[in-house]
Amino acid sequence: MFAIWDYPEAAKLSYFALLNLQHRGQQGVGITVFDQATRRWGMNKGKGLINDVFNDASSIDFLTGNCALSSVHYSPANAINGINDINPLKYVFQDESVSIAFEGHITNSQSLRQTLEDQGTVFHSKSDTELFIHLIRQSKQPTMIEKIKEITGDLQGGYSVVILTEEGLYAFVDKNGFRPLVIGRLDQSESYMISSESCVFQSIGATIQKEVRAGEIVKISDNGLESTCFAESETMIEAMEYVYFARPDTTIGGVNIYQARRALGRKLADEDEDTQADLVMGVPNSSLIAAMGYADSRQLRYDLGLVKNQYIGRTFIQPTQELRELGVKNKLSVISESVKDKSIILIDDSIVRGTTSKQIVKLIKDAGAKEVHLRISSPPIIFPNYYGIDMSSSQELLAAKMTVEEMRDYIGCDSLKFLSIDALTEAVQEQNSEVHLSLSIFNGEYIDGIGDYKTSLASQLTPIQKSHLKGGKYVRRV
Repeated sequence: MFAIWDYPEAAKLSYFALLNLQHRGQQGVGITVFDQATRRWGMNKGKGLINDVFNDASSIDFLTGNCALSSVHYSPANAINGINDINPLKYVFQDESVSIAFEGHITNSQSLRQTLEDQGTVFHSKSDTELFIHLIRQSKQPTMIEKIKEITGDLQGGYSVVILTEEGLYAFVDKNGFRPLVIGRLDQSESYMISSESCVFQSIGATIQKEVRAGEIVKISDNGLESTCFAESETMIEAMEYVYFARPDTTIGGVNIYQARRALGRKLADEDEDTQADLVMGVPNSSLIAAMGYADSRQLRYDLGLVKNQYIGRTFIQPTQELRELGVKNKLSVISESVKDKSIILIDDSIVRGTTSKQIVKLIKDAGAKEVHLRISSPPIIFPNYYGIDMSSSQELLAAKMTVEEMRDYIGCDSLKFLSIDALTEAVQEQNSEVHLSLSIFNGEYIDGIGDYKTSLASQLTPIQKSHLKGGKYVRRV
């Protein structure tokens, strides 16, 4: 998400900002604008990448306004059901107009939807975003901030939300701070902005002002920047932001993603001192940094053995398995001269379903590699993610169904090792010892519970999942 208040060409600036957030969603994109002088609103959105939707000047020139809210679309639970699912959503009421964008997942959304529908509410999308606006409109509190404070008490899950109204921008994150949100300011300007990642700011000439804390509400208006809290809690950042999701030039919780991934590689090397190989390779692009850290730590040769087609998006966030598999085949190719007759240590950031790893190992071996030792710079993903990343079913998780040796056999590599949970935490905390991680996908401890999924998860627990639970508990409330 990206939003800005009081900038003359807000839509065009949003377009450039979104280009730096494309990695967070590739299913759709939208920009909403509001002009304070004319009191007019505008919107354009559609399915596909940013340049698919905004493919010529006419697609953005009509979006005139000095305030904007924009978003790239990523659906953790299902594919887009229609244009109404693509954020931002816009609503016109008798007393106000509102646009809203959301990132994350509400774990008790089905229960809340059912309650609202029983009261006569009509939903027009499958998006959790719409839930926020209906809850806000039902609140009898006098101000938007008070309304937000009231509705957050009913919500479970991980979320960051930005709301554009005619009086200002409102931004808030869940009481645990799973999803990042950061405030910036244009250099030599009074214009404040909000972004899902700080990497946006450098590209458009802005500086970081602050990160939105767990349970914090920020308001940006003509009066400047205001802040209040609806909950006091310890920030628990989703670990996969550091492992995979965020861009390397982003900083979250005072921790630079590039440095964190390099440290992940070093920690992985420390736990894998005995493996012998001719060279170390990383899977482009998210694992190259960890591979460099691994190679440096063990003083092994690092080389580029896989080439990524930069015009192919992230296969991990494709909505179906068929599209993910097709994406891998078109995304990566092997430099045969680098791998032929060599023993390879291949670094990847994670294994989710395992099909991508299997295809990559096969590509490398077909190119003549003698051995492929797969090393993962995160622990095994054993439990579903319910806070906004596409890992919502145990049946999709290879590590929930197989032992490490069974996974090795399925993938076809010569050996397979994962980073430990302690090493992951230590790598991130090297830069900031105060950072705490949400590790639910690795250990089954769901800090904010799992709402409507509690019964289904209990019935789906595999023997491997049960063996990793502490005291048989798969939900932990704090």
